[in-house]
Amino acid sequence: MCEKIVLNMSEKRVPARIECLPVEIIQIIFLHCVEFNLPRASIHIARALSDPVIYTWLIRLAFTIDNHESRGILTLEYLPPPLDFYGLSKQERTGLQSAILGTRWCTLPLVRKCQVEYIKHVIAIQCTRLKFSSEDKNKLSNLEQRFEESTRIMDAQDAPSENLVEDLKILAMCKSINGIPDTYGSCVLSIWFNSGLVVLNRLVDGLSFPVSEEEYRFPACVSTMPRMPEKLLCPPWTPDKLSFLALLAEGAYIDEDENFECSRRILRQVIRDRDLGTFQRLLGLCIRLKCYNYSRDWPLLPCHFRAAIKYADERDDPFIKLLVEKRWCDVPEDIHLKDELLRRYNAAEVDKWIHKH
Repeated sequence: MCEKIVLNMSEKRVPARIECLPVEIIQIIFLHCVEFNLPRASIHIARALSDPVIYTWLIRLAFTIDNHESRGILTLEYLPPPLDFYGLSKQERTGLQSAILGTRWCTLPLVRKCQVEYIKHVIAIQCTRLKFSSEDKNKLSNLEQRFEESTRIMDAQDAPSENLVEDLKILAMCKSINGIPDTYGSCVLSIWFNSGLVVLNRLVDGLSFPVSEEEYRFPACVSTMPRMPEKLLCPPWTPDKLSFLALLAEGAYIDEDENFECSRRILRQVIRDRDLGTFQRLLGLCIRLKCYNYSRDWPLLPCHFRAAIKYADERDDPFIKLLVEKRWCDVPEDIHLKDELLRRYNAAEVDKWIHKH
């Protein structure tokens, strides 16, 4: 027995020098290098870096929009040193975004928290040069509650992925840029909570529409286009997962090319599983391809229509109903396939549809 104890003690791993450092020093080292392999080196280092504050700073570093306006909001309180926002190249930012999205700690609630903090920070910076009415000041002081109410609706499984109309629109007076003291021009502050978008438009005399001046967005990954993490592309399809997918869909790419290997597989499996709620939500999304600069509707391919027919109820099938009513233009030019789709469709609905079209 004594020999076994001595043997086990001799086999005990000697900690590396970095593991013997205080937690604060380990965290500073990580913030200097932002090397995601560091927490994978040992459980001790991983625990030292498991800090919500560090997670927040990393998300801010990676997903704050990189444009001219950002220079005015990147304060030391928002992103403290040694983190260097402009020290990252576009390629490095893309890699950092992909690495963060792939972690277990990057969740929808954390990103939502970062979103509302970003919006409040932008508004606080803007308030130094904008004049609001007392009523509008009260609206802005209650941003967090408005954000939670708006995103709660958007995060419902059957909600659309995006609002076309801003959630909050406020008329303000902006300090004039012509250098004359105490002069103001009219402007409009618009906020879309779900996408973390704040736009400041200047109203110009003689024009019937505002001229866009400044845009702030969080998370911003349209130009960097990271890879959509696998954790958002597989069941179980929870409301949080679908909302996170919808939030990132027009920025992070799902498919490499127009073979649609990933999106095709996902939608076909959802049809097989008879998951109507997820099917509706996915079809409502616009997604990115790595080889293309713009988003497009979630692709519907011949295999999806055939799968819908194969697994359909004999009458009144909800999948068939959705495809016929909403995505008929995507049905391949196959007369037999179209006939079968319509045969499975409710006869009364066919009459309505034929009359309509």
